[in-house]
Amino acid sequence: MNPFYLSYLFEELPNIDTTDQTKLAEFLPWSPTLPQDCHVPNKSK
Repeated sequence: MNPFYLSYLFEELPNIDTTDQTKLAEFLPWSPTLPQDCHVPNKSK
């Protein structure tokens, strides 16, 4: 797991309505709305 992703979650989640499923979906690891540095690069051969 990317440490930038965890840092992003700890900074952002306290500031949102965690009962809003749509808003929470934006923070899932595969969400395209995450900042680029939160994504783990593909390890394809």
